[in-house]
Amino acid sequence: MITGDLTDFSLRDILGFLASASSSGVLELTTITQHAGVVLHEGGICVALREVDSVRGLVARMLHAGAVDPDEVRALAADGAADAIDLAGALARRTARRRSTAGVFREHTCETLTWLTRHDGMRFSFAASDRPGSWPLSTLGPDELYDEVKTCADGWDELSEIAGDLTRVCSPVPIAPAGDGIALTGEQWRVLSLVDGHRTLADLIELCGIGYLETCRQLRQLVDDGLVEVIAPGASSKVQELLAAYDIAPPVAAAADDGPLPLSRLVGDGHPEADPRTTQPLDLSIVGNGGGADAPLANDAEPSDDIEAAGDGALPDEVEPADDAEPVHADLDEDDATEDANRQLLRRLMSRRSAGA
Repeated sequence: MITGDLTDFSLRDILGFLASASSSGVLELTTITQHAGVVLHEGGICVALREVDSVRGLVARMLHAGAVDPDEVRALAADGAADAIDLAGALARRTARRRSTAGVFREHTCETLTWLTRHDGMRFSFAASDRPGSWPLSTLGPDELYDEVKTCADGWDELSEIAGDLTRVCSPVPIAPAGDGIALTGEQWRVLSLVDGHRTLADLIELCGIGYLETCRQLRQLVDDGLVEVIAPGASSKVQELLAAYDIAPPVAAAADDGPLPLSRLVGDGHPEADPRTTQPLDLSIVGNGGGADAPLANDAEPSDDIEAAGDGALPDEVEPADDAEPVHADLDEDDATEDANRQLLRRLMSRRSAGA
């Protein structure tokens, strides 16, 4: 077991040492959030994976290149591969004779190593094993591979505004871009179709299957065209801001005014039944009836001479309310339903009196 830190040694130095010793096994490189792996066979590099527990980036590239079809991938996964490294080996063995397989493995390994060289302070450990045994493809020497890695790193520097931080999130822009129209290439459409406001740059790169650099090139064009935005983790996208603007609570509907309580709802002594529209009974008491401001007028009570003289059921002006009662108009203004019901009750009492009831 060999362990260390990339602050003490460069990745190229470590791979060169393992190549000189003709070592076979898996070199694992870790940070708090990443766990990459480089598979070696007799000192040569077989494949590099950005995540040792996921082979989806390699599979996406092979699907895009036509080196494998989805049913084959499902069949290989169902065979019981222990992890992504075993699945990558099974994938290489199954597709070794196909023309595009070697090129896909080489490109994927080169770009993964480029990504690894851009991360300082990663911990590394190497455990010798025979897991890469019977590797069907030609292995890659660190020296020849690093010429390609340098070229790839230069491309990443040119795309640093996009490729600099792979944890950022890509989100569609809901506002139509200005101009006469935008024509998308097939690769731009492939990238755009995977932008959902949740996937990170790293997710898009792996899923697109067109490579790290090419994905970032197409994504930069989509950003320039105003179709996509790249935002920091936790920041709000334009889509989220637009949806938040729609998220408005509906207005509370005003309670309907059902009008005054009908006379059929009054009980025999002049008291109302409980109003189903409220938890409290409606107060239909008439002020100035000799029983205090809140005393109801019973059915058998004799109205005063002043009320009898009115004839039309209206209260005469000279009727004075009790000293401790609220003015009649104050109660009536506060509750029109009470006013109407009082008037109807009073008219009924007057009609009964005039009929000799």
